[in-house]
Amino acid sequence: RDETGVFRGISLNTSKPTVDEARRELHAKLEELSATHQQEFPQGDNSQRKLEILVPHSDVSTDRLHRNFKYLLEDAGYSPARGLIKEMSFAFTDLDGNFRRDFQTTGFDGRLWDLYLYAFFYEQKFLIGNADAVPDLVVEKGGYRIAVEATTVNPTQDVAPPSPKSPAEEKELNQDYMPIKWGSILFSKLRRRYWENAHVTGIPLVFAVHDYQGPGTMCWSLPALSDYLFGVRCDDNGNDHPIESHTMGIKVIPSGFFRLPDAENISAVIASNEATLAKFNRIGKIAGFGNPATRILRFGACLNLETLSGESFQSETEVGIVNESWSAGIWVFHNPTAKHA
Repeated sequence: RDETGVFRGISLNTSKPTVDEARRELHAKLEELSATHQQEFPQGDNSQRKLEILVPHSDVSTDRLHRNFKYLLEDAGYSPARGLIKEMSFAFTDLDGNFRRDFQTTGFDGRLWDLYLYAFFYEQKFLIGNADAVPDLVVEKGGYRIAVEATTVNPTQDVAPPSPKSPAEEKELNQDYMPIKWGSILFSKLRRRYWENAHVTGIPLVFAVHDYQGPGTMCWSLPALSDYLFGVRCDDNGNDHPIESHTMGIKVIPSGFFRLPDAENISAVIASNEATLAKFNRIGKIAGFGNPATRILRFGACLNLETLSGESFQSETEVGIVNESWSAGIWVFHNPTAKHA
């Protein structure tokens, strides 16, 4: 590891005449370095300091720690997520200098979404740029650059988050309540005009959104995002119906985010409902982090592609048997009128 905790190449020699000679030299070098008992190998080319996001911030009192951060830090059942997030933090760049404090306090959900997106783009073999804090990421692959701004749906102040008791109640909330929640954050981001920043001009700009307004709300709120983005709702028979607006009390917003003025500057909206500690725990388990005795059970409902109906499932996350990617659970909604596809 280098001074930031990242695994690095520390000794390079090339063009060996045979594989056997290369192996002999490799083993000799390993013995030489092991004999020094050195744990850190500074490379002198990185000004970034190690991001110890799991070490409680000295300026944050215990009573201010986010409850999910406490689970992550103390609960034995989350040891796979704890090991994974610690390893990820070494490579993650804190551009605005607030990541550690936010992650431990009121910004836990948003910062977990940042980590998830970082892992997702890394998994998809994007080069992740670290030059600017606004927008959050500029990634590159195959010579194409994409700017990404992340945001979240948060609880409404002094209002309890919805807790539907049936599919019918979920459907009702997705008619107007959730489109207005999605619309509020996306419209506020649109007004920031990120496309006018010099390093964003001329490249696709993507908004990445996640719902954290209450426990479990992300399990049912995602369908409303598609309705709001395109201003079209599909009924139970597969027929499309245009939507003009969404109303909640005295608040009315136009439907069809991609039709709004200036929305042509947004190439797509990325969304997920899986940036949770449970997801980090499962992938951490698969990657071999944490206590190997930890058992992780997953249950819920999924689509049966043969019958096109929902069915319940239950599985146990086991190394070598169950695999899961960061991409599973990511949705990309493309803007049909975008300037930059």
